[in-house]
Amino acid sequence: MHFQKLMPSAGPPLLFDWTSIGRIPDTSGCYSLSAHDGTVLYIGQAQDINSRIQQHLDSEEKRARTPWGKAQWVCYRLCSVTDLSQLERTWTTQFKIANRGRLPHFNKIEPPHM
Repeated sequence: MHFQKLMPSAGPPLLFDWTSIGRIPDTSGCYSLSAHDGTVLYIGQAQDINSRIQQHLDSEEKRARTPWGKAQWVCYRLCSVTDLSQLERTWTTQFKIANRGRLPHFNKIEPPHM
């Protein structure tokens, strides 16, 4: 599934590298990491998106090559802390519907229920 198909939509993609950190807010929201062609590799939520993306950049796993390519893009949608789980679940459900019930490559567990 391409990140542009996530609804509600995320903002425009930024490079998943240290040069983009200054453009990522330190507020709450959901985000996706995607391969060069836009294929979603991870869907997550954070109370501080900037800090969470920095953790991913420090992670060898998130920077590793997958069968769909390496994470190259990050895009996010800001939302309140109380709406984080709902938005993450919405995006994850959309991904699963488009991909025969499987989670994105880097997601290991289902997002929390409301």
